[in-house]
Amino acid sequence: MKTSPRTLLLGALAAVAGSTAAWAQDTTYKPGQDQPKPGDTPSRQPTTSPSTTPAATPQDDIRAMHPVRLIPSEWAIGRNVYGTADEKIGDINDLIISRPDGHISYALIGQGGVLGIGEKVIAVPYSAFGWNPQKKALTLPLAADRLKGAPALEPGDWKTLNESSRLDATYTYFGLKRETGPDADDRLYRETYHSTLNATDMPLLRVSDIKGKTLMGDDGREIGKVDEIIFDSYTGRIAFVAVTFGGVMGIGADRVAVPWTAFDVNKEGRLFASKLDKETVRSAPRLKESEWGELQETGYAPRVYKHYNLKAPWFERNTSSRLNEGTPGAMPNDYSQLYTSGTDRKISGTVMNIDESSPKPGMGNICCCTVKTSGAEGEPTIVHIAPRAYLDQNGVSLKPGDTVTIRGRLVRDGDKTYLIASEITPASGKSLSVRNSDGSTPWP
Repeated sequence: MKTSPRTLLLGALAAVAGSTAAWAQDTTYKPGQDQPKPGDTPSRQPTTSPSTTPAATPQDDIRAMHPVRLIPSEWAIGRNVYGTADEKIGDINDLIISRPDGHISYALIGQGGVLGIGEKVIAVPYSAFGWNPQKKALTLPLAADRLKGAPALEPGDWKTLNESSRLDATYTYFGLKRETGPDADDRLYRETYHSTLNATDMPLLRVSDIKGKTLMGDDGREIGKVDEIIFDSYTGRIAFVAVTFGGVMGIGADRVAVPWTAFDVNKEGRLFASKLDKETVRSAPRLKESEWGELQETGYAPRVYKHYNLKAPWFERNTSSRLNEGTPGAMPNDYSQLYTSGTDRKISGTVMNIDESSPKPGMGNICCCTVKTSGAEGEPTIVHIAPRAYLDQNGVSLKPGDTVTIRGRLVRDGDKTYLIASEITPASGKSLSVRNSDGSTPWP
């Protein structure tokens, strides 16, 4: 029995928080409230008996629409967090890793105080955040006063963030829903994660406790130093640990990427490379470009995993839309035909998030967004619009929280359903044609 587009999209959005964009600010919030909350978004809660065969889930459909955006933890820890009015609402003190599923599960935000004295620390589920690539900063769709009223975290309490009572209170406050089980990639992670310490003994780790520590191999030899934790800014999934070795006092040291699934942790919280030898690590693909440039390369992440003979289907599924060099105006015949074969549809609602990605291999990036349609049973719909440059030239600016009316064609593309826009009318009331009746485009 086929799953309806409505069920598929609702199931997907119930499992995923706001997407992150390569060139646009991207935050997610729950519309229809005076003080917005960070959206109906779940955390990833582990199960004790993962499936032996990862199966496709509704989450996979929407994740395929949002390319992986890898960032180092240094772009989060110690940096500002920006709220609904683009104002600073706090600083990221630390990131909390969930060992069972290999994700950043929480960010610890500090508010107030002087040099850390008198500061209030708040644990916010990572699924509530968006990412602003221009500022290289996390965003949270809340006002400072709303965040200030969140439950405070006392020193040492971060270790209890996975306890049911604290999870319920935290997720309820931020208007989030907890996931009831892992998605396909999480199950694959558990199957490939070789742990000698049961995750229940140490389910949570702080990034600050890992960085700078010596990395040891199974044979007791030092491999290098843990330099950075690299994760997907959209999902919080950890991709790599950047490891340095050689040089003098860090100067001239080599830096390589090691998949997170290759690591284990001892009872003191120290990482060591499980079943990896020193030579394999030191011959891995290097990280040497400024501003972590390799992380923006389409083939870099899969190449790293291949070096270690490990699987990472979440990269393979998403890399085609990372940094596409195609011409923005190029509209391949199959995409035009997809549009003309679709069903006419008009929707009105609230923009939940904005992204830029390539709809098809060989095409340039266009703006895509998720719109929650009006009404109590508002249906979230993924919409393909146009290149950002074309929208900017015609005075159309979209951001999360905006109301919008969109005409277009609802299409079924493989296992994905989305709306290809033909006309967009933002709250300003100025309509813009973005696609002709034959699927061709007005932009050059």
